[in-house]
Order: sequence, then structure tokens, then C-alpha cells
Amino acid sequence: MIELKDGIIRKEKDALLDSGINLQALLDASPLALTLLDLEGRVLVWNKSAERMFGWKAEEVLGRTPPPFVPADKTDEFKTFHRDAAMGRMRTGVRVTRQKKDGTGVDLSLSTAPIHDSSGNIAGVLGFMLDITEHIGQERALMEADDRYRTIVQNLQGIAYRLNPDYSPIYYHGDCVMVCGRTEVEMMAGSPDWIEMVMPGDRPVFVEFMEEARNSPGKQVHLRYWIKCPDGTERYVYQLMRYVPGTGGQAGFYDGCIYDTTAAKLKELQLTEVAQELN
Repeated sequence: MIELKDGIIRKEKDALLDSGINLQALLDASPLALTLLDLEGRVLVWNKSAERMFGWKAEEVLGRTPPPFVPADKTDEFKTFHRDAAMGRMRTGVRVTRQKKDGTGVDLSLSTAPIHDSSGNIAGVLGFMLDITEHIGQERALMEADDRYRTIVQNLQGIAYRLNPDYSPIYYHGDCVMVCGRTEVEMMAGSPDWIEMVMPGDRPVFVEFMEEARNSPGKQVHLRYWIKCPDGTERYVYQLMRYVPGTGGQAGFYDGCIYDTTAAKLKELQLTEVAQELN
């Protein structure tokens, strides 16, 4: 029975490969993991890259359906993709999870295409698989880092911001209302511009502060100054800023934080007044 089954597999494989192009050479040379399945879902071709990616040798996989790299909970997905391809539908860059011989999972970008015989009839399904596990890991790490950042910002008694080189906002996060009496939405709209909130007497040093940040890439600069909120109240803020130059053709940006230090400033002024009275 084994010899008979092997003979059938070889016959079907030879029939599929009997085309105007040297498909076998393409399969063997490809750096991608490639599989060729018949219409029943049996593995007819398992290239060297597939062996390296999953750990199974070709002789361990040929003739099996579903292939062993398909986890039990992904069998229905596999059958759906295979059925669609067998009906002529192509898929490109679909993210799927498969498994290696040692049981570890692997994230893949899967593309499938129908293969036609010499008569033009669909006779099999070719699958291309690219390992994107590292890419997915980096993506997840970025998402986790973004979640941690948002948690920090939510607990931040101030504003975290990022600006384009022309000072237009990329984002404002944090307790904007507490610091300057404006919501994040109002801050993003930029009306009025932040510099218009700076008290006239502090605007010259504020402009110098911005210029220092622009002329000292990577250096964190800081300034304390007074602003006037939309409701007319005045607040004393402490701002940190640095300019991050762009790389690889990407534009640079400014980032930093703004804190409301009014309470501390008022206490300082009170102490100064007391000291002057004592003198």
C-alpha cells in the first residue's frame, strides 16, 4: 500500500510539474518555504526551505493531509484556504500561525495560487510561506511599549508632546486642562498657538528656548515661564524639549513635557516677600 501510495504521489507530482516552466527548479531554488498540494490537500512537494523552516524532511510530509505543520485548531482555516485556491482564488500575504516539528509556533505570511495542468484545469495548489515571527515579535513589543507609554502619560501630572519641525503638533497627551486650561483636541487644533499663550514678558526667552532646541539636536533644553490660560488665569510652567533629527529621509521632530509649577512658584514668591519684609 505504501509503495502504491508513493507511486500515486509521484505520478500526480510529475503531472503537475509537466508544464512549460521548470517548476521543480523554482521550488528547489526558492528561499521561501514552498509546498505543492493536490486537490485533496495531500503534499506533493516540500522544498528545502520548508524543511529548514519546519524541521520535517520531505519524506515525512509527502502524501499527508492536512500537512503536519498545520496545528489542530487551524485545520478548518487550512481547508478553507485550500478549497478557495482549488477554485481559482489567490491569496497574498495572509498572516497565519503554523507549527514546527518541535511543537513551537511560527508566524507566517502565506500566499497561495492554483496550479494548472497542461489542459488548463486546476490540478493543485502552490503555497509560499515567509517566516515573519521576528517582525510580529517587534510589532508586539512596540504595542506593549506604546501601552506602557500611555499608562505613564495617563498618570503624568503634565503634558507629553511631539511636534513637527514647523512646530505643528503630532500629539499632545496628558492632563492638558490642568496645565493650560485647554483640552487635547484644542491643543491639536492649535488655536491659539502655544506661543500666543506665553505672557508677553516671557516671549523673548521662550523664542530663544525654541531656537536653542533647534540648534542643539539631541540636547534636552528647559525653561520656566508664565502663560495665560483661556479663562484668564496665569500659570507658571516648566517645559522640557529636545530636537530629534530625522534619519533615512524621515523628518525630525521635537518632543518633551510641560508641567504646571504654579503652586511652587507662588510659594517661592511668598517666601521672597517674607524675606524682604524681614530685611
